[in-house]
Amino acid sequence: MNKILFVCARFPWPLLTGDALRAYNQIKVLSEKNVVDVFSVEKPFASQCDINKYLNVSSSGKITKLRKIYNILSHSKDTALQCAMYYDQQSW
Repeated sequence: MNKILFVCARFPWPLLTGDALRAYNQIKVLSEKNVVDVFSVEKPFASQCDINKYLNVSSSGKITKLRKIYNILSHSKDTALQCAMYYDQQSW
């Protein structure tokens, strides 16, 4: 049995968006034959009830929405918005 660290920007619960649904199903399949730990940059917005049965450990960063807005505005136009939003070493 292998240990897998699954890293994602948003915690894959609740299943309200396509990226959460994709990540949830990937974790579900991976957990059948592996031990899965999850790290997400954003904290989960809701309780993690259903996904907990597939996880060994879950951990999240401390970035807030206000900090993400600040990060986007403070980076140059050369940085993609998706990258600038999470580029914050204080939140890790």
